[in-house]
Amino acid sequence: MVFEKDGKRKSFPKGFSWTVFFLGFWVPIFRRDQRHAVLFFIFYASVGCLAQLLPDPQIAKPIYGYVLVYGFLAAHCYVAWNYNRWYAAQLLREGYHEVETLSPPDELTVG
Repeated sequence: MVFEKDGKRKSFPKGFSWTVFFLGFWVPIFRRDQRHAVLFFIFYASVGCLAQLLPDPQIAKPIYGYVLVYGFLAAHCYVAWNYNRWYAAQLLREGYHEVETLSPPDELTVG
């Protein structure tokens, strides 16, 4: 997807965000998307705090750890699946419009 505003273009793939899946909250930071960077950081920090609050596995059942890990993976996949759509909606709210085709810069054009 390519969005443009005042001659400034932002492009990113449509659908599942593999970059969010592997890099987490760093992706909105690199894209200068402050709103989502803060939300992602709160999400990952809260998971880290929950992990610290889990009881000692020697005393309690280890099921708590499994629930936290699989719950985190499910939430992380949900975020990775929807982030590009959320980012596109954010750009539309900021006044960008979607451009159908991306033409290469003049210096890369052959001929």
